[in-house]
Amino acid sequence: MPSFLKYATLATALAFIPATAHAAMTAEQCTAMFNKADTNGDGSLGGSEGTRYEEAMKKRTIETKDANIISMEEFMSACESGTFDGMDSM
Repeated sequence: MPSFLKYATLATALAFIPATAHAAMTAEQCTAMFNKADTNGDGSLGGSEGTRYEEAMKKRTIETKDANIISMEEFMSACESGTFDGMDSM
């Protein structure tokens, strides 16, 4: 019976460990997402363009150099590290 209890405890503990996330997007996928979001074509995401991406970055404690503006470099770094995985570009 102690053996069963060990396995039951282990199974319960493992149930609360998050599954490994899928691989981050490629540079090409990130570039396409950025270009679609950059509706005014100025090479950065500001205002309503970047709100959803800024929120995702804040959840992972990634800060931007300029408040409320995400540069393409910042976006690409965050994207390629998996910050925007599961988000579709609008």
